[in-house]
Amino acid sequence: KGLLALGPPGRANRNLVSLANHLRGLPLLVRVLAGCACVLLAMGLRYLLVGPFAYLPFLQFFPAIVVASILFGFAAGAAGTVTAGMLTALVLQTGSSPLSHIPGALPIAIAVFIAVALFISWMVEALSDQPPSSGPGGILVGDRSCACS
Repeated sequence: KGLLALGPPGRANRNLVSLANHLRGLPLLVRVLAGCACVLLAMGLRYLLVGPFAYLPFLQFFPAIVVASILFGFAAGAAGTVTAGMLTALVLQTGSSPLSHIPGALPIAIAVFIAVALFISWMVEALSDQPPSSGPGGILVGDRSCACS
C-alpha cells in the first residue's frame, strides 16, 4: 500500500505493511497515545544520550513523528506534533537555549515546527493511501513488483 510498500520485494517489507495496517486499525485514542509515546521516547533518548537539548531542540522529534505517522496514521503524527511542541516550549522556557533569549523567537520557532511536522504527517498519510500500482526501478508497490530497465 503506497509509501509503506516501497522497498525491495520481500517478506520483511510485507511484514511491515501488515504491521502498519494492523496498528492503523486500533482505536483512535490508542493511536493518539502511541504518537505521544513515540515523541516522549525520542525526548528521553535524546536527553539520556546528549543531555539537555539546548541546540537543535526539534531535531529528535521529526523521526518520531514520521514513525508515528507511518505506523499509526495522521492522528498519531498530529498528536505527537502537538506533544513535541508543548515539550519543547516547556524545556526552552528554562533559558537553556539561544531561542529563549530572543524576544518572540520561541513562538515563531514552535509555530514553524508544528506546521512542518503536520505537513510531514499529512504527506505520509497521503502516500500511504495510494492504491497499489507498479512503480519504476524494480520497487514493490502493493503486491506487484516491476523490474524496469
